[in-house]
Amino acid sequence: MSIDDERDLRERLDGALEAITPSPAPVAATLRRGRTIRTRRRIGVAAGLAAAVGIALAAPSLVHQFARQAPEVPTKPIVTAYPPGRHSPRGLIGWGAINGKRWQISMDASISVPGSQCLDVVQTNGQNPGSSCAPPVNLNQDPSPAVLLLVGGNDGVSYQYGVVQTDVARVVIALSDDSTLTLRPYRLDGQRWVAFAVPTSLAIASATAYSNRSELGYAIPHGDEFVTWLRPGEHGLPRATYVIGSGVANGVSWSVILHAGPWGYCFSTGTCSPPLPRTATNGSFIGSTSGGGWTIVGEASPSVAYVVGTLSDGSTIRVRAVDVGGPKLWAWVIPKGLSLRRVVFYSAYGHQIAVQSGAEYPPRG
Repeated sequence: MSIDDERDLRERLDGALEAITPSPAPVAATLRRGRTIRTRRRIGVAAGLAAAVGIALAAPSLVHQFARQAPEVPTKPIVTAYPPGRHSPRGLIGWGAINGKRWQISMDASISVPGSQCLDVVQTNGQNPGSSCAPPVNLNQDPSPAVLLLVGGNDGVSYQYGVVQTDVARVVIALSDDSTLTLRPYRLDGQRWVAFAVPTSLAIASATAYSNRSELGYAIPHGDEFVTWLRPGEHGLPRATYVIGSGVANGVSWSVILHAGPWGYCFSTGTCSPPLPRTATNGSFIGSTSGGGWTIVGEASPSVAYVVGTLSDGSTIRVRAVDVGGPKLWAWVIPKGLSLRRVVFYSAYGHQIAVQSGAEYPPRG
């Protein structure tokens, strides 16, 4: 190629390159896009901070709201009962604790009541909330596997003790909160003793006596009083309430209400007894003092409809005989200052069924 040809080629290349106009670099667009991204990030951070501040401010109220909504769980009392140990003091028949507050029941030799055994309740703080004296229990004349008696107490606790038959290995006390106490008999002075204590706010559901092999019987208390022991599988009386009698004596209103159930019979006069046989006889059943005089509850044969009593001043008292699921019961109050001379039992047709002397219903006056 000659020099002229090279010059001509260069000129044509220069002309072609000059015809091409290069586009400017995207610096401005890139800067604008960067500002947009930074703005969006700042808005997101600000929104996040605002949300965090809102949560922090709302947290206390939320905590209080959750606390108000959370149900309160009642504290379950911790109740224990144990027999005396090898080194226990003489006379102790049982001890335990309620929520760490210790109690013990002991034979009290310092109290002398002819024909009775006296027991004392003592707490570790030195208080003596109750004592009880009663004739010794003769289990040879009582078929019950155990006899449980109330000592008392005025500190919100019910204290009980009892004696058990020779074949009883343990007595299990069931409480209303589904907890149980297992009482192991302790031998002292020729008898086998058990003792326990529960808060009065915690009901006693039942007591069940066991031998080493099987169940011997169970008892349902009326309140905290054990009256009747039932054989395994036996249901006892159905629960029912009867008004046996009511009236006014010496200006004082009186009434006798019977609460029947698997425990037997418990009266509003404060007396309890095992169930009466269906073939009840005519006569006095229980008696107690009242504000207006002497309260008498009697039993009647099934054919008796009402009972009439003649008093020492010539006045009479007439009451109906109430069917309590087999036997019949009646009640009246002999006013103070008067005595009962005669009692007559009548059928529904007014026929005399039986006549008794008032002397059979002591005390009089």
